[in-house]
Amino acid sequence: MKITKAQLRKIIKEELSEVSSAAPGAWLPNDLGELAPLVNKVGKQLNWDVGMAMAFAVAILEDVNAHDMAAEVNRLLLKM
Repeated sequence: MKITKAQLRKIIKEELSEVSSAAPGAWLPNDLGELAPLVNKVGKQLNWDVGMAMAFAVAILEDVNAHDMAAEVNRLLLKM
């Protein structure tokens, strides 16, 4: 699945709007702390491919046994 930068920006803007209205200040990547550089390393390994990043997000949830959340994220991503 290919997505343009403009589409990605729009999706992120919409999601941020929903998150900020639901829980002001809540942005989960901020909770990574010293693990934040890992995100950049993974992105680089995936060649900045958005589809692969989405697959990785679902896979990491599966790996930590968050199967219901993985399925929910997968359903959300399939709508894009």
